[in-house]
Order: sequence, then C-alpha cells, then structure tokens
Amino acid sequence: MFLLELVVRLCKNLFAELGRGALKFFYLFAMLVVSACVTDGAMSPVTREPVVNHDKYRKITLNWAETGRGLTTRLYLRGLNDGGQYRICAYYVDDATGVQKLSVRAWLDEAYFTYKGEKIVSTKFVPWQARSVGAKAACVTTKALYKDVNLFGIRVEGNTVRVSF
Repeated sequence: MFLLELVVRLCKNLFAELGRGALKFFYLFAMLVVSACVTDGAMSPVTREPVVNHDKYRKITLNWAETGRGLTTRLYLRGLNDGGQYRICAYYVDDATGVQKLSVRAWLDEAYFTYKGEKIVSTKFVPWQARSVGAKAACVTTKALYKDVNLFGIRVEGNTVRVSF
C-alpha cells in the first residue's frame, strides 16, 4: 500500500507542475507498476517463458478432497539463478472442470511456495495450462537467495478453501 500512496503523491505533484496530460501518463505508469507487484514475495514483475523441456521442471502433485475428490493437479516448477536471487518459473495442469477449476484457482491464489517453513513467494502468479507440451510458465524473481534454496525442498502450502455460490 505504501508504494501506491507514494505513486499517487508523485502524480499529484507532477500534475500541479506539468498539467493534466502528465497526470494521465503517470497514472498509467503507476497502474502498471502496481499491477506488476501483486505477487507477495516477488521482486520482479511476472514474465512468461515457453517450456522447451518440461523434464527440467520439478513436478508436485496436489491431491484434492471434498469438491475436488479424486482430482489431481500437477504443478511444475523450476528454480533459476537471477543475479544471486532465486527465480521461480511455474505452471499447472489439471483435469478440473466447473467448480473444481474455481476451487483449484482459489486455493492457488492464497497459497505459497515455502522452503524450510519460510514463505518464498505467493503461488498467485502460477498460470493454468491445458497440457505440459507447448506450455508457458510464469516466472518471478524472489527475495530468497539462490544459494539458500534447493528446488527439491520447496513445498506448496495453503489453507483449506471452500467455494460456494
């Protein structure tokens, strides 16, 4: 929220100095900056990369209960070194339909990638893909240091989610 307040204050000051056209430009710029920062724990905007070889991605299988009983979601993630910071690229594939698909998305919007019990980054940025072949992963650079994180120690943790209409 601090970032948004700072940007609004900057826009107001520039508007007073430069006029209405400058305000529109900086307002648009501010919205782009704020929308790029919606993933908790991310130090960079979300980018997309084609998955050339999904065998380089670690697969985590999520098994669902209740509404999604019997449903599995396959979450694929890859860790990269981005100037010493840990960069996660991820996507998920499932066979959910209707309410089940909403339940999976709702859970991922609230869950986190964790390492040794510490939150690394929200899984909100992780996109659904119809299949692994030809998929595009979303990537974010995290605050975690690359040297401190082992891809195979990363877990996905979240709360119980119930979707009702």
